[in-house]
Parts: sequence; C-alpha cells; structure tokens
Amino acid sequence: MSDFTKHLLLDTDVMIDLIRQRPPALNWLRSLPDFPVVSCFTALELLGGSKDKHEYRVSERLLMNFPILYPMREDLERGITDYTPFCLSHGVGFLDILIASVAVGHDFTLATFNAKHFGNLPNLRTVQPYTR
Repeated sequence: MSDFTKHLLLDTDVMIDLIRQRPPALNWLRSLPDFPVVSCFTALELLGGSKDKHEYRVSERLLMNFPILYPMREDLERGITDYTPFCLSHGVGFLDILIASVAVGHDFTLATFNAKHFGNLPNLRTVQPYTR
C-alpha cells in the first residue's frame, strides 16, 4: 500500500458509496492497513443530505464506525484566509472548504472523487480511492 493510506480522511462521496454498499468501496475499505477517519463536516454533510429518517439512521450507523476528526482553530483560519477565495473562482462549497482545511491541518490525504473542487487548493493532498 502507498503511504497515503496511513492517514486518510474520507470525503462525503466515498461515504455515500459505503452507505450504498458499493462493492468497490467496501473492498477498498477492507484492504486498508489503517482505518480512515471522517471530518465532522463530512458527517454534517452526510446527515444533512438525508432524504428521510431511514436514510438519516443508516448514515448515523455508518458514522459510528469511524473516528470523527474536528477542526483546530488554525484549520478554520486557513479555510477563511487561504481557501474561501476558491468558492468564487472554482465553485468550491463552504463545507468542502472546511473538509479540506481539516485534512491539511491534521496532515491527512483526502480520499475523494471530487478532484475538480479540491484539485486547486494549496497544500491539500487528494487521492481517488478506487475505481467506480
């Protein structure tokens, strides 16, 4: 395995694949030598995007299996000063800005399929975790 698997932060799109029990996502997760983490902002995005109570409970159960990573003050400051301009220039949403800030601040690689939004953020390492 590559070094990036040692400190992985999962983006919401990966978590959605896990909720839907997509085989590539499940196989990839099982293959990791170290268990990944989820940012509190990914958890909020996942829970907030639930269509109904059932979907909310499914998301909640999945999240209980993952350590939740919270931002440090510096992460929030980075989001405001370094990353917020990307909201206008590249259409990056505010939750994605916060997720990226947490990944950088804690020295994690972000596992995501959303390279378009995250690709231009300075100091952020991303990886496409598996083939869809």
